Amino acid sequence: MIACFNCIGYYCVNRGILFLKYFGILNNINKHKIDLDNLDFNRSYTLKEFEYINEQLKTRMLIVDGEPVVFEISRQLGNWILSSRNGGGGTCSQGGFNFYVRGNRTIRAPDIAYTPKNIDRNLNPQQKWTFKGDPFTPIFAIEVGDIGNDINNSKFVYLDKKIKNEYLAEGTSVQLCWLIDPQNKRIYTYKRGHRRQEHGWKDVNGGNILPNFMLDIEMVNDVLSQTPSETSENENNLEINCPEGDETFTERLFFMRHYEKQHARKSRN
Repeated sequence: MIACFNCIGYYCVNRGILFLKYFGILNNINKHKIDLDNLDFNRSYTLKEFEYINEQLKTRMLIVDGEPVVFEISRQLGNWILSSRNGGGGTCSQGGFNFYVRGNRTIRAPDIAYTPKNIDRNLNPQQKWTFKGDPFTPIFAIEVGDIGNDINNSKFVYLDKKIKNEYLAEGTSVQLCWLIDPQNKRIYTYKRGHRRQEHGWKDVNGGNILPNFMLDIEMVNDVLSQTPSETSENENNLEINCPEGDETFTERLFFMRHYEKQHARKSRN
């Protein structure tokens, strides 16, 4: 599974599954022939079959504001991957991991996931671009959803069990999960070997699993309100000096592009 998040956007190409939703492409394949609980990892699927599988793997979709929120969180994670030089692969919900829970093939697609560099670099082409190859799982996963106002409703119970019993099941690589509800302003954190914690609607960090990664909730709020934060007067006189060169920039976007191309990418080679 492969996807890239970077400081100016992201794209998803996950195990040969192209995200075609925005083009309104629908399938007319004979759906009953594909058993989603017993996918054949050794056969080749047609593009239409991949599209159908992709749609079905999305076990739940947040109807309101879900995609913009996922995009914003993905962007922040991508910036951390670049700035921290940790490398690795960030993925979105259009690709599935085989979590192989209790000996059973269990394909799930977290809204956002992170696989560290040492695992990502060792994947062969078949593992990256197809459903073939040994199963592997990320170390970090995020689910974004409307989970209501209490922990007893069915929406919360479903995602809570999904994280505890599948993502954090014995034998998976997942060490940390977040459950984020932008509608009701709630965040829950799950760390392997620890109890679930209610975090509140505030910045949340990745601890020792994602060192120095901090999810900025104010930026998520900006996405929800569609109102950018007020620009400081100093923004008009912005001057950014590259910390690893002599270049100076007056716009953040140009600096980010420069840093990604000239420093971040080269450090990963």
